Amino acid sequence: MVKKFLSWTRNVLGFSRTETYGYAVIIASLFLVSALFEVKKLHLSDLNDKQVSDVSKIDSLFKLMALNDSKLQVQSPMSLFDPNHVSYDSLVLWGVPARVAKNLISYRKSGGKYRYKKDVRKLYGLNDSIWTRMEKFVNLPSKIPTQSWEKTGSNQMSKINLARRRQVSAFDLNLADTSQLMTIRGIGPVFSKRIIKYRNLLGGFYSKDQLDEVYGLSLPVLLVLKQAVVINSQFKYHKIQLNTFDYQSIARHPYLSFKQAKAIIAYRTAHGPFEKLETLKAIHLITDSTYIKVYPYLDF
Repeated sequence: MVKKFLSWTRNVLGFSRTETYGYAVIIASLFLVSALFEVKKLHLSDLNDKQVSDVSKIDSLFKLMALNDSKLQVQSPMSLFDPNHVSYDSLVLWGVPARVAKNLISYRKSGGKYRYKKDVRKLYGLNDSIWTRMEKFVNLPSKIPTQSWEKTGSNQMSKINLARRRQVSAFDLNLADTSQLMTIRGIGPVFSKRIIKYRNLLGGFYSKDQLDEVYGLSLPVLLVLKQAVVINSQFKYHKIQLNTFDYQSIARHPYLSFKQAKAIIAYRTAHGPFEKLETLKAIHLITDSTYIKVYPYLDF
């Protein structure tokens, strides 16, 4: 077959023997290159198909991972819990901010005990929206039931009656020092300092009921203390200057959180100085209950 091709080439094209062999080598080389190109093309095609398949698998894997991750991030529904025993992880899983959960646990580790729901409400950083969601799950009494005092026995009732019978000279709650506060049975150096510290944080007491917010005071002591103190209506409260205070100074007040303080500063920056106290209600983080409590301490 090869000899016939060579003979045909010499006769038709008029090539010499040497030229004929050279022409044959060129033709053979062209066929070889063409064959190699086809083989490589098929290989690349298979490789591309494999890559497309691999990319598809990887994409499916990422979608599956994202789905699983979204399932893991779904918060478990909050259930009834005792703040004296609940774990930090459970609180965070239920959506309680980490700072609030940490404060709850820290107070407990320092020896504190939660007796009523109002004790939990005093946690630093616990705003109204969070408390509204979690209050019904706090497994503590809202207040001391009336019936409980009838069942406490003669010893407890004797303490209350003894405290009531103790004669104490009336004094101004906003001007009293530790020695005056310690004339109340059940109030020693620790509680007297705690009352004055809270009074300073508030800017002064405008109601005797604010004494309920001082942690640790028992009901018998509160009954006597409220009977013994007076609040002068002419007392000048330390005011929050809405147009000049920075957010840290505002947040230092027990009735306002850092978020609420920052919202006040942001509103002042956007709308200009406050011209009336009621404008504070336009800030969505300032609830009606917060506004009512903090109103006596506001100024601009």
